[in-house]
Amino acid sequence: RSSKTKEANKAIVTFGGSDPNNLTQKTADILGNKAFYILGPLYGEGRKDQLLLTVSPENIINAPVDTYSYLASCPCIITALGTTLQEVELLQVPCFIIANYKHDITDFEAIKDCSTNPKNYENCIYFKENFAEKITDFVIKNQKNVNSQIYDAETHNLQAVTRWLDLLR
Repeated sequence: RSSKTKEANKAIVTFGGSDPNNLTQKTADILGNKAFYILGPLYGEGRKDQLLLTVSPENIINAPVDTYSYLASCPCIITALGTTLQEVELLQVPCFIIANYKHDITDFEAIKDCSTNPKNYENCIYFKENFAEKITDFVIKNQKNVNSQIYDAETHNLQAVTRWLDLLR
């Protein structure tokens, strides 16, 4: 990875390449500009245009090559089950999971049980349930203790490698 500095003093919302249930928009309808939204490469221009009616352009990160540095510098992450959880586990950033499918809840419990820090996984809720209050409380709670974290790739990558080596021992 290149040594870029990223600053993300708000929650990061990321639901993968295509976001099949448009959880990005559902979350944006609740949080608005209180979060940054990472859009996957298959999110689609039509849905992005709709998102721009709710969120200002400076809060949208469109299909970045390097999502890791954004996740490393944010106070908390809102995502679905997927590869982002590997980075959550490595970075030890608090995470709120919105499940695309009911059976994801069972998978979430298994992931939480295997985690080196289960407290990082605040909650998992099925997207058809009302999650507005829970997600708002989660963001407020995690925003309180963060002024602005700046991510330096070289320093953070060294910390990440050290953490992985500790896990392997």
